Amino acid sequence: MASTMVKLRHSRNVLIILAVFIVMIGIISFFNKAFISKIYFGDQLTIVGQVINGFIVALFLVGIIKIIQLLVSYAREESAIETFLRNCLISESASLTGVNPESIIAARYNDLFRSNHQNIQVDHGTLASLLVARESTRVSLPKFIHNILILTGVFGTIVSLSLALLGASNLIGSSESLSEMNLVMHGMSTALSTTMTAIVCYILFSYFYHKLTDVQTAVVTEIESATTLHLLPRFSKTPDSLVSDVSSLVKSLHGVVQEMQRVQVTLNTLDDRYAGLEERLVKNSERQEQYLSFMSEKLAGINKVLYAGFRLPPPAE
Repeated sequence: MASTMVKLRHSRNVLIILAVFIVMIGIISFFNKAFISKIYFGDQLTIVGQVINGFIVALFLVGIIKIIQLLVSYAREESAIETFLRNCLISESASLTGVNPESIIAARYNDLFRSNHQNIQVDHGTLASLLVARESTRVSLPKFIHNILILTGVFGTIVSLSLALLGASNLIGSSESLSEMNLVMHGMSTALSTTMTAIVCYILFSYFYHKLTDVQTAVVTEIESATTLHLLPRFSKTPDSLVSDVSSLVKSLHGVVQEMQRVQVTLNTLDDRYAGLEERLVKNSERQEQYLSFMSEKLAGINKVLYAGFRLPPPAE
């Protein structure tokens, strides 16, 4: 149950760090815009450097945007898991109250519910493997960009060095040494700028890509933990669970038997009390009959005295 008390904030923390990095990069770029402009745009003989650097930055931005989308998605998943776990602590019958029906935990609940309804044996290992495989496809684009981003810098370096070598070869066999020397310097400068751009983008992207995988692992772990603690005991029918159910049933029956025994003792006590009360009622009835008989005799005697005193004829029998 310890995991039910954990506040899931992994995605939000990474998004906050990413926002801080973006602000810092913007501030640094603003205060060094002259230097950056000189490196990337000043005295460029060809557009090779600008094209390669633009491609690297565009690739980096596409990957970052995809990472942000995935982090926002996992933030919603974490919120759904928190709501589900909170509901389970209150009432298991309302586990999905307030939970996004499109979330992973809702899908897992519905899968187990259908399996239990159709009497299908639940294989938790298979469910976990399917979830990992499905989630791994969501990060395929960031993974691809992470793998090739550094190679774009190498490609830019090779192209730039090719320009430098072209200028050097022309310098050897040409009398226009100044223009060819500028081409050599341009090639070396472009190689430096593309390499630097690729390294910086790769370092930043690699950091947030690994943070994304950490968030994904944390979400999957919480899903499987919730499945183990709350869903499998409710829907899975294994020999161990059946033994547990039978044990719970036996305990319940034992409690019922004890309650019936207490009721029987109470009824026996009431029977004894009622038996005593019946005896007292019989005795009281006998006494009442004796009293009525005595009063009848007395009244008969009084009647005789009255008839004799007033010299009345005796009443007809």
